[in-house]
Amino acid sequence: MEAAQVVIADEFLPQECCRLLIDAFDKLAKSGRMDGMRHLASRTEISAVLMRDAGDEAFRLVGATRLRILEMIRSRFGMESPQYVESTLLSAMHLGDRHALHADRELLSEDGSWVPNHTPYRNYTGIIYLNGMERDFSGGVLRFSELDVSIMPITGRLVAFECDRRYRHEVTPIIAGTRYSLSCWLTSSLLKQERWEH
Repeated sequence: MEAAQVVIADEFLPQECCRLLIDAFDKLAKSGRMDGMRHLASRTEISAVLMRDAGDEAFRLVGATRLRILEMIRSRFGMESPQYVESTLLSAMHLGDRHALHADRELLSEDGSWVPNHTPYRNYTGIIYLNGMERDFSGGVLRFSELDVSIMPITGRLVAFECDRRYRHEVTPIIAGTRYSLSCWLTSSLLKQERWEH
């Protein structure tokens, strides 16, 4: 197994584009619709395909951004097999929300063995922070404990990594404010490719 590598690309998405996506996200979150959205006590998640309902500009931006993430990961990780975008998700984490330690395609069972989780077809993860700790929220740090790596959310920063057990990660609790992000997962399965209308 190759050595673990977490890729960080600052200013991957310009601040004005991040702002546009936050505004589109908030518009959809307040629309009252339920399909393609999850409203939890301290988190809201919206399938990026719904951005078409927030306006052409937001939809085109998300479409182009997910393909840029695919190309960047493809080049930085030197992939040999084809990869496709499996899903793209925008999320807002509010006060108290967190992500417990996990891997994106494997699960550590009670007996200590690793087994496939509910998304075993995911190969790579790309996350763009749409706002940052510099002024918008506190907490929400991405932490890879086994790698001794902690990544601060900065507006426009992209973080990319593989989905296996080497990259178990967590997000520390949100202490104040709201943390917005766009997440994109890649797969080598054509059957799992995200349906996206251009």
